[in-house]
Amino acid sequence: MTQTLSYLLDPMTPSEFCEAHYRKKAVYVQGFSEKFNDLFDFNSLNNVLNGAPIPHPTMKLALNGKAVVANDAAGIVKGCRDGATIIIEEIHQYDSKVATLASSLSKELMEPVQVNTYFSQPDKQAFNTHYDTHDVFIVQTFGRKKWRVFEDTIRNPLFNQKIHGRSHPETPYLECTLNAGDLLYIPRGHWHDATADIEQSLHLTIGIYSRTRISFLSWLVDELRDDERWRETFPFELGDADSYNELSLSTVHQFTQMKELLIAKMSEPSLLHDYRKFCVAQDRVNRPFSFPFPLLETPVTDGKYIKFSRSYSQRAMLERNMDEGVLEVIVLGKLFRFSFSAEKLLRFIFTSTIFDKQQLLNSSELSWRDISMILDQFVREGIIEAMSDG
Repeated sequence: MTQTLSYLLDPMTPSEFCEAHYRKKAVYVQGFSEKFNDLFDFNSLNNVLNGAPIPHPTMKLALNGKAVVANDAAGIVKGCRDGATIIIEEIHQYDSKVATLASSLSKELMEPVQVNTYFSQPDKQAFNTHYDTHDVFIVQTFGRKKWRVFEDTIRNPLFNQKIHGRSHPETPYLECTLNAGDLLYIPRGHWHDATADIEQSLHLTIGIYSRTRISFLSWLVDELRDDERWRETFPFELGDADSYNELSLSTVHQFTQMKELLIAKMSEPSLLHDYRKFCVAQDRVNRPFSFPFPLLETPVTDGKYIKFSRSYSQRAMLERNMDEGVLEVIVLGKLFRFSFSAEKLLRFIFTSTIFDKQQLLNSSELSWRDISMILDQFVREGIIEAMSDG
């Protein structure tokens, strides 16, 4: 199910996008003017700015590649009059509609997502030509913005690496003007720049922070810290300056042991599965508060609620831990353990978005009392939401 990606790419299909463009070439997708009307507009922008300290904690102003300093509302307005772009990073933390978009897309792609918003002035640039170390979708919600995209000069760049590109190719391979409702995809490493056209521009930049092989190795290093064999110290290389470039037999032997240990670790059948569990465990909720439920001991057992909902964008992982004889559920960074008898119920819950007492009873052989005790944990932890009958 790719509801969110389909919504963004329409009329292009996700399969067409993945086959022809993802990680390969930028692509401009023409939409229609009302396509993103309900997603983010000037009312949304003003609500975020007016509902936080001034300046907003994740806001910055930029003009022609330089930061513009503004310490109060008047300074922000002046900066915009002078041509600066307002950039609010992590806008999904402050706007519920964008939060839903980000969470849903993250679930579909199984990768972390961050959304920033840009409010730009006519004929002005925020940044000089540059590239990002993550893929981006540009979602134009108001106005017009001209884009140029150039080939990459370093394949698959990382934010932290020794060598970065210093100059872009002379000729762009894609030039387009985004109107409200249009979308632009730019792969990581592809140089680009943008200038608002004859009117102000408002757009969202959806950053896809895809995990890489380096991400896997970073996780693996943390896993190996618990193995005392990997914590061993290399032997001293004792000798004079003339023999410094010569490796001792003990050092060569230890390196050989390390290589054998690494091959053995990489050959473990469960390694990739363990990494996937780690990725699911990294999921976090954008809206962590659901008062008063975290403070109620037994909201379901007390009989106050019989109807429930679970976010479509929520990702969970269920598996049997045969060594400990329990069913483990990993969701929103939390680990729950239940008896095997609860498996049918849990699989029903984590494949549903709205359900009631009768459906829960029909999904397993458990009593309502046993079901309620499980639901109490999930409601208190914000995994599911109790709904009123109205």
